[in-house]
Amino acid sequence: MNPLPDNPNQQNADKSNPSSPLSTATCLTRPEVLTRRLNNFRRLSNIYKDEYWHLMAELRNAHSEYVAIGLNPFQDEVEEPQPQPEPAVCAFEGCQTRPMPLTPFCFAHILSDPRQVLYKPCEFVIASAQAGHAGSVTCRKPILSTRVPAYCDVHMQLGQMHLTRALQGAGLNIFSASQVQPQLHHLIAEFVRQIQAKRRKVRTEEKCKSVVKKEDGTAEG
Repeated sequence: MNPLPDNPNQQNADKSNPSSPLSTATCLTRPEVLTRRLNNFRRLSNIYKDEYWHLMAELRNAHSEYVAIGLNPFQDEVEEPQPQPEPAVCAFEGCQTRPMPLTPFCFAHILSDPRQVLYKPCEFVIASAQAGHAGSVTCRKPILSTRVPAYCDVHMQLGQMHLTRALQGAGLNIFSASQVQPQLHHLIAEFVRQIQAKRRKVRTEEKCKSVVKKEDGTAEG
């Protein structure tokens, strides 16, 4: 059994020479017998020490293997499912556009994918709620979810244009460097004024319709 290179007893292994004259002598004096026994004891001690260090090396290797197996347990090989080929066209019915990566839908119909979280619809109101309709009609064009306000490029420019006209109607010009920039309370006041004006217009139209209905009923009676 070969000792390890890092064995501290390797240097002392050659000190006891088994070919010594005392090893073959038949008649020995007491000091010679003691010397031979001492040499045998040292030689046996070195053998035990070599065996000890060899077993320690095997223990270290076995412990390292145990730790490696414990950290990386054996698992049966599972066949990975083959990736399905992406469709050549958008999965939306009637659409022939090429789909976006990692989704079966194109950009125009990406909101039809229930798993996507990157896009949201444009919330610009195209038509207000009227009688017989559940709610207002919005643009719903796909835009990034992080976009604020939630308007597409076209309606973002349209909203900025309406805001500019409203500010100009209030006597404020945000593009003029010589004029004081509008404060937040000015903007809020202008928005409130426009909302109230729209509400008054709706009430006036409803009153006119009710008057016309009453007149028609009176004429029929």
